Amino acid sequence: DGQWYNIAISPKADYVAITPDPEVMPSVIGLIDMNTEESELRNLYVPTTSEGAEIIPEYADILDWSIEGGWLIYDCLFTVQDQYGESSDTWGIYLTGATSDAVVPLFQPSAELAVGNPSFSSTRDNVIAFDVAEYSESSDYPNYYIHTYDLFSGELGFIRENQNAFGHPSFSPNDQRIVFQDISDEGVTYLSQAAMQADLLNANASTIQAWVQPVGYPVWYAIGTRPGGDDFTMDESFDGDDFPPAGWTVNHLAGAAAVGWRAGNVEDHNFSEINPENAYSAICGYDENNNQIERLLSPAFDIAGSMPTLTFWAGYNSYWTTNYEVKVYITRSGSADPDVVIWQQKVDGNDGTEGWEWRECAVDLGPYAGRQNVHLCWEYNGRDGDLFALDDIWIYTDATAVERENPPTFSLLTNFPNPFNRTTTFSYSITESGPVKIEIYNMNGRLITTLVDDYHAAGYYTKKWHADVSSGLYIYRMSSPAGHHFGKTLLLK
Repeated sequence: DGQWYNIAISPKADYVAITPDPEVMPSVIGLIDMNTEESELRNLYVPTTSEGAEIIPEYADILDWSIEGGWLIYDCLFTVQDQYGESSDTWGIYLTGATSDAVVPLFQPSAELAVGNPSFSSTRDNVIAFDVAEYSESSDYPNYYIHTYDLFSGELGFIRENQNAFGHPSFSPNDQRIVFQDISDEGVTYLSQAAMQADLLNANASTIQAWVQPVGYPVWYAIGTRPGGDDFTMDESFDGDDFPPAGWTVNHLAGAAAVGWRAGNVEDHNFSEINPENAYSAICGYDENNNQIERLLSPAFDIAGSMPTLTFWAGYNSYWTTNYEVKVYITRSGSADPDVVIWQQKVDGNDGTEGWEWRECAVDLGPYAGRQNVHLCWEYNGRDGDLFALDDIWIYTDATAVERENPPTFSLLTNFPNPFNRTTTFSYSITESGPVKIEIYNMNGRLITTLVDDYHAAGYYTKKWHADVSSGLYIYRMSSPAGHHFGKTLLLK
């Protein structure tokens, strides 16, 4: 309804920052603690050396959280006077804490320089990118620059200079590239990208190129592969000649090593029935005589993106799981030791499935966003259990945009509005008839409501959610014959 300019959710989804319409609430930033559900309006100001002489900006605009979520960076609009006493608009960049209302000026406003549109690095809390408009008496048009800045060392990096308007820089998920908005002489808006040098502060000038047009502000995300040709977020490689594949590690802790993690196929349940191009799965078990503990560790990766999600296929017989268990752990940053259980197979036949079956699984990695150099660990533990199989592992940095080699036969559009107040509408299309279910969960994984649970013919559908629950972040899950689809929505009351 136009009351909000920008909204930013911290990587761990524990804070939400909002810039409201200045005509409704000028000179403030809204901050919501998602754990306590408490909210506050912080008055914008710029500290000066004179007590009681703070400068009050008109409003804040662009918001971005640091990787760990402790710091919020934003830009503010000011009206200043030049040397001739004439008023003009300009911008400055500031930091504030999630738990402290102290303001740290990074770039103060002036009549000559407007500095704005800041964003944090995707892998470093101490590096930002921003744009600059420089005004001078010798020209009717400003010069535009894009820079990076190391908050610890004070080193200024350089991306590009141009006479045309451009800005809104955004780092790729691994910081190897940067993308920014550009405007041609004909007024066409497009995106340019550049590869970063080894210092990850300066761009390689020879790599700057126009990328996509016509588009608006850039935001990096991943759909299977990174834009620009970067690697998969998780490269499984179980179909190769070697096991474990490069980057993967097998740890045999107890039992017979011959029946530990290995490449193979389960009789009558080859994963090629789901993915025709599949050759092998990772399988484990079972030792009839000894307790067996086997671990399979993924390559190290960073948990980045707006909505990191792990998906994989697990094959097992739930009626044999009283003899063994399989858990998936995530490690701490820089460690290969299991830390938190993020998934565990259903046991004792209570999942309603008889016999050995493949099951598609999904895990929200949002609570661990910002962790770097982590591993996933699948641990098989038990005696005289059954075969467990693993395949088709993906990690998406934006789970609302999932791309497979065979596209799914449904599409769940982002609910609108999002964020919302009390009521939001989900829109989705079905291209193949079948049962459809849409469920809403809270961040603790508890089912809040089932919006849809019915057989659908092919067609386009909408469903409203009248949310009679407290403010917070919620996960929606859509199931159909084509698979599962996940997203997040924010309720603000």
